Amino acid sequence: MKIAVLNSSGNVGKSTITKELLAPRLRGCLIVEVETINDSNISNPNLNITKYDVNDEVDDLYFKMLESENVVVDIGASNIAAFFEKVTQFEGFLTIFDYFVIPSVASDTKIIKDTIKTTNFLKSLDIEDEKIKIILNKVENDPEIEFNILIKNSPVAIDTQNYIKKSKLFEDLSLLKSDIKSIFNPDLDFYKSQILAAETPKEKMRLIKMDMSNRMSHSVAKKFDEIFKNIFNQEPVSLFSQTQKEINPPENLEDEPKNLEESEDF
Repeated sequence: MKIAVLNSSGNVGKSTITKELLAPRLRGCLIVEVETINDSNISNPNLNITKYDVNDEVDDLYFKMLESENVVVDIGASNIAAFFEKVTQFEGFLTIFDYFVIPSVASDTKIIKDTIKTTNFLKSLDIEDEKIKIILNKVENDPEIEFNILIKNSPVAIDTQNYIKKSKLFEDLSLLKSDIKSIFNPDLDFYKSQILAAETPKEKMRLIKMDMSNRMSHSVAKKFDEIFKNIFNQEPVSLFSQTQKEINPPENLEDEPKNLEESEDF
């Protein structure tokens, strides 16, 4: 499966949806980042990831998409125009993509407008409605109420089951410089012995944060499985068939912070 993730607005959760929802549920998935401004996930050992510079020739990107069964192309907001200008020079290139996923949030009317604009842009390229999937992100209570304006004005149908609740999990994973797959363990008590054995306050607080993130990740992972099946009508790859065997102690523990706020390693 080949998927493009995009929105002409930033801060809608594209990278999170790419690395946490889509890529882990596609066997051997390659992530291609089309991004020049925001931080890259390329150093994450759990991700098979590469970058594409829109100033480069398309040949390498084309080959990677052909040789990889599953690819997610994460297109940065500032690179959408250049990316599509480049690839549409080649007749039929966009037919390589099976789906175009547009994440959106409801906190800003500009983002809603940009979501509609992005959808209309894809339709102007003769991409079928069935290939365009909008995911409602950072929902606080009721997606139908919070995204009412988008739902009423969207150029394509929006399935309100495809929503992600706002969660502290993703903030904590960012502080830990980690991801769901790295911290997840089906045993909810997995981290207890490590917490109790921690030799410094800094190590203990990091392990507590991992423990709490693991507990939050269980319900999030189930919801992501549901969204994946609902959008693509197929079963996701088992995300956690191999669980963590051991935890490497945090590095640079010499300076013990008095509290989490003082730690720069989160």
